[in-house]
Amino acid sequence: MGLSEFQAVLEGYRLNPRAHLEPHRSVWLIDDGQGLKVLKPLKTGAVRSFLIGELLKELGEAWVPGLIPAGGGCNYLWFRGNRYFLTRWLEGREADYYRDEDVEAAIRAMSRFHESTGRLVETSSRWEFFDFQPEQEWNRYLREMEACRRLAIRRNDRWCRQYLRLWPAYYEQAYRAIDAYYAIGRRGRKCLCYHDWAHHNVMIREGEACLFDFDYVLKDSAVHDKANLISRYVRLHQWDYRYLLKALWLFDKHYPWKKGELRLLHIYLAFPYDFWMFGRQFLIEQLPWSRRYLEDQWQRKAACINRRTHTLEILEGLEK
Repeated sequence: MGLSEFQAVLEGYRLNPRAHLEPHRSVWLIDDGQGLKVLKPLKTGAVRSFLIGELLKELGEAWVPGLIPAGGGCNYLWFRGNRYFLTRWLEGREADYYRDEDVEAAIRAMSRFHESTGRLVETSSRWEFFDFQPEQEWNRYLREMEACRRLAIRRNDRWCRQYLRLWPAYYEQAYRAIDAYYAIGRRGRKCLCYHDWAHHNVMIREGEACLFDFDYVLKDSAVHDKANLISRYVRLHQWDYRYLLKALWLFDKHYPWKKGELRLLHIYLAFPYDFWMFGRQFLIEQLPWSRRYLEDQWQRKAACINRRTHTLEILEGLEK
């Protein structure tokens, strides 16, 4: 986006077009002398963009960024085929999941978020737009895993052969997770889930966690989010079962488990989301990864299958 376009966007938000702009990851920081602001080019459609704005307004500004409406009170600004979101800057630091206190802060924030959004879901049908059906999505992922296998067979290089060696075990885990999800029937009430509990999406301020990136919010069981955070935490520790047990204990301390949730947690964790994502990015999207980055992705998302399987078996034993 050129300078003239930036100025037009700022004017659309009734900001000084000469305000200082600074790139920061995928957003722009704006300093207009009246508090730091964040301008974000949206990659979501019109309905999702509108509803994310509504969600921020419903949650208030204590632990999510305050939404700044565009001219006319719209949740986002439409300019030359693009959407832009403007919020206030959230002070704090990125969460560090090697620190138990940051994990606990994230869990407390999750509990507050689910409690608030559970009420929203019950009182308005608008949030049905975010509805997530695991069996449908997982079946789609399964078909993509099959496509990745065919692509890997054709390419037949060292990385593809390594991928193919682990593919049958991961495919079986995916198939079993889908089958188990169908079998459990009723799965309890739904809420909105943050869905992406990566450490860089959680800000720590005065010991508590703040949330700011709602691009991937969806409606599902609260266990969806619990599994998302636990998988990131356990993966950080190479799927060491002791960290699974610690994560379960930390949740029980701040966001207690309900009847049937451990069974559902096992199913969500069993589906090999990381392996599916690795294959999709490497073989279908063919992202231009360096050799070093490719090795890092493999180690993080695929290589620990034996420890992963062992940890899932321990969780299955706890269910019983």
